[in-house]
Amino acid sequence: MSENTYRRFTLGQRIEHTLLIISFTLLGLTGIPQKYAGSGWAETLIAWMGGIEQVRALHHAAAVMLILEACFHFIAVLYRVYVQGARFADILPALKDIQDFLAAIAYNLGLRRERPRYGRYSFDEKIEYWAVVWGTAVMILTGFMLWNPIATAKWLPGEFIPAAKAAHGGEALLAVLSIIIWHMYHVHVRHFNRSMFTGKLTHEEMVEDHPLELARIEAGMKREVPSELADRRRRIFVPAAGALTVVFLVTVYWFVNLEVTAITTVPPQPTQVVFQRAIPQATPTASQVAVVNIPHKLSDHENCLRCHAQGTIRPFPEDHTGYGNELCLNCHVPMPGAEQRVAPGGQVPSFATDIDPALEENCVVCHGVAGGLNLSGYSWLRAGGDAGAVVAPGQPERSLIIQVLESGHFAELPAEAETALREWIAAGVPNN
Repeated sequence: MSENTYRRFTLGQRIEHTLLIISFTLLGLTGIPQKYAGSGWAETLIAWMGGIEQVRALHHAAAVMLILEACFHFIAVLYRVYVQGARFADILPALKDIQDFLAAIAYNLGLRRERPRYGRYSFDEKIEYWAVVWGTAVMILTGFMLWNPIATAKWLPGEFIPAAKAAHGGEALLAVLSIIIWHMYHVHVRHFNRSMFTGKLTHEEMVEDHPLELARIEAGMKREVPSELADRRRRIFVPAAGALTVVFLVTVYWFVNLEVTAITTVPPQPTQVVFQRAIPQATPTASQVAVVNIPHKLSDHENCLRCHAQGTIRPFPEDHTGYGNELCLNCHVPMPGAEQRVAPGGQVPSFATDIDPALEENCVVCHGVAGGLNLSGYSWLRAGGDAGAVVAPGQPERSLIIQVLESGHFAELPAEAETALREWIAAGVPNN
């Protein structure tokens, strides 16, 4: 075997490739489980990596690393083209790539004796390169929208946020599958190409994969910029590249720190045992109930005293001590005549299957904490937000969440989900 070798990649290009491997792998390992959160395997991977907050931190760190690497690559390409005289047209798609593609299919089907002859880059290498460029641009743009949803909603219609989520997850899955199926096969299985690690190709490898490039080199047609011209261009390029680097760094800092993400994982709350009394029953002890301050005294509400005065069958302490707000509906039932609508056939919509999934998909992206309102579960929904309660049991039209949806809120529920929400509220907001 000949010992002749030809430089394929510089040290800088190999370092770029290594950084891309690290950032891409971290993004895939931390992003795909988040896309399929709720699945057993995804939850297991998240737990192995230290929990969802740790996974998000790793994902964000890898994202910043990818963005910085993309900025470096852009400046490096400018340097190689302007200072070193590299032909950018070599990596651009051309008519010959279509011809080579068809010739490769014919060769693989046995309809052609020889493989197509490639120059500096083959058509499949060009496809991979531009797929990385396109994918990185999509992931950075949609990642910004998901990282800063409140700011995004100020500039764009709210529908762009779930669209960005779909594009981000879909592009991520496509990228991971293409690396595993396409790149791994062509670079490591069909023929193990070591050039990205050694920076060189042997003469035999050049004959096999890049014969036109080899012929150009052996004919003495290697493009080189005279050293004097290269030095003059370098003196111009270095300060310009420095200014561009500052712009990139400021932009990345702005990207990361524009806002504190609206999606915050709420730690599990301690379980409160709430006493639910029947009639008649003795007054419960403080250990049986959740102690919550009630905003009024019985003496201020004479209607209450008709049942709850001392000596009656349901005495309550004067200040409601020991009785939680959860018991209010025992007395404060919906007003007579309040609309009580249920689904066709008399079946009450289920919060777990009809309401909660719709809120998770359409509302929780902002209302994890936005407005002090958390819509990620029954207890949080009942707790309300900064504006107070958002559901009025038995009274959909008096429920703030219905009023906001009808007022033209930028995020909408599907019509079927909104109807189910109305019927569920009318039925008394059961925890079903």
